[in-house]
This record gives sequence, structure tokens and C-alpha cells, in this order.
Amino acid sequence: MYMASSREEILELRDEVETYKPGCSVACPDTIEFPDKVFIGLFGRTGCGKTSLINSLKYAVHGKLRRSKWLQVASQENAGGHTMHRKLADLTRSIFVIDNRGLDNPGTVQAKSEITAQLGRYPLAVITHVDVAKRQSVENLAAVLRTSGIRYIYEVANITLDKPRLEEVYQVNLLSLLQRCMKHSDDNMIFRHCQAIEQMKKEEAEREKQKEEKMERSHRETIERIKGQQAEREREREKERVEREKRKEEEREQRYREAIKQIEVEHAERENKKEKEREQRFKETIEQIERAKENEIWRIMESNQQFHDHDTITT
Repeated sequence: MYMASSREEILELRDEVETYKPGCSVACPDTIEFPDKVFIGLFGRTGCGKTSLINSLKYAVHGKLRRSKWLQVASQENAGGHTMHRKLADLTRSIFVIDNRGLDNPGTVQAKSEITAQLGRYPLAVITHVDVAKRQSVENLAAVLRTSGIRYIYEVANITLDKPRLEEVYQVNLLSLLQRCMKHSDDNMIFRHCQAIEQMKKEEAEREKQKEEKMERSHRETIERIKGQQAEREREREKERVEREKRKEEEREQRYREAIKQIEVEHAERENKKEKEREQRFKETIEQIERAKENEIWRIMESNQQFHDHDTITT
């Protein structure tokens, strides 16, 4: 942990915090709508120094803090228990801190769920009152926090009624903490923006997929409908052809019966002549039928070619 106490560093960090606006220093190719304010949530056991930490943050940001501006805290000897509901404290015009009610057991599933729901990310850790705690206890706690996966850990001493001033080394740590929160806030907005863009792309791709599937279904239905219509026309034509053949057969039978009657009453030569005439008419009829079939086949082939051309264009 960086513990420099340079006055210049404090002024530089303080200026960065006081002039910070969400997204003002972010280099991003997309246009992102950053919020006007950043809210930092504080969570911890009852009496661990959350409210005192807010006062210390105010002191570090402004270099001073009048007693009238202090949030109500307990003395270091009687620490804990003043925050009964969430409080909102402003550090700058853009940075606000939410002082949550103390957690009796931060390790419970309910407490972790509340922290995760409000922060929306993995938390930073602040070890308070390091100036009065045993160094070994602080190091042990930091080791536990690092083992649990917390990457950024800040050691600070809070101002209290008994200790109204804050050493420069702790001011640096507090300002560095805010600097890290500012960066995480901007990074989180960029991440959410990228998530939204990715979600939009997925939704657009899904819409395109559904559109293509709909067009494909429509195309298949059109083909099936055309095939059904063609099949129906074929059935109608076949039915008509059968009816024509039936009528022709009936007509032929009728002429044949008439011819038989004529054969019985007429002379053999006339019967022979009539037979020849009947055979000639039969041949002509067959030729007409053949020509009609040939014309029908050509018409069907032309119709199929037109359908094939239409299907190719549609595809």
C-alpha cells in the first residue's frame, strides 16, 4: 500500500476529487451517457466506523471539517450504533456516500446479497482506526481480506470527537480510495454500456434470424401451395381427359352399333365402304388425340419451365 505523505500529492489528489465529473476523463469511442453523480455505499459491522469514515473523507477532500458539519458519531471509547437507517452525505457536487445501517453479521447470505445488489460489483475494503489498533491485528485482517478476493485494501484512521484532525498519510489513503472509486464508477459505466451494446447486437441478430426463418417458412409454404395447386390442376385435367375418353368411347360404341345395323340391312359393298370410312375416321380421331396429347405435354413443359424460373428468382 502506498503511504506517501507528500503535501503536493494531497493537493493533487484533492483537486482531482473535487473537480471530478463522471466520465470526464474517459477515452471511449462510443457516446456514453454518464450520470451526474456517483454514489459510494458503505457496509460494515455495527460500530466499525462507517460514519466516522465519512467525516474523515470530508476532511480529506476539503482539508478541514467544522464540527457543525460532522455526521453524528460516537466517541472512540463508545463506538457504534448511531446509524439506524441509510444516510446520504455529499463529498463533492458529484460524489456522494451512502451510510448504511450496520450489519450484525456481514458474512451471512442475506448481508452479502444486500451488498451485491447495491454495489453491483466486488467491493473495496477499508480498515478503519488503524492508528489505535495493534499492527498485527491490522495485518491479519488485511491478509483475510486478500484471501477472500478483495484486491484493493485501504488503511485509514478516522477523525472522532476525541481526534478531530487527520494525519497526511491517512488523507492520502482516503483520497486514493476515492480516486479508485471514481475509476471503478467510470469503468462500470463503460462495462454496462458495452453489455448494452452486446445485448442490442444479440437482439438484432435474433430478430434477423427470426426474419429469415419467417421468410423461409413463407417461401416453403408458397412452394407447397403452388405444388398443391398444380396437383389439383393435374387432377382436374386427368378427370376431364377420362370424361372425354369415356364420351368418345360411348360415341364410338354408338356408331359401331349403328354400323352393325346398317351392315345387316345393306349390301356387302356398301358395308365394306362404310367400314373403310369408319376406319378412316378412327385414324383421324386417334391422330387428333395424339396431337392434343402432344400439345398438352408441351404446355405442361412450358408451365414447369416458367415455375422453375420463378422459383429460381424467388430463391
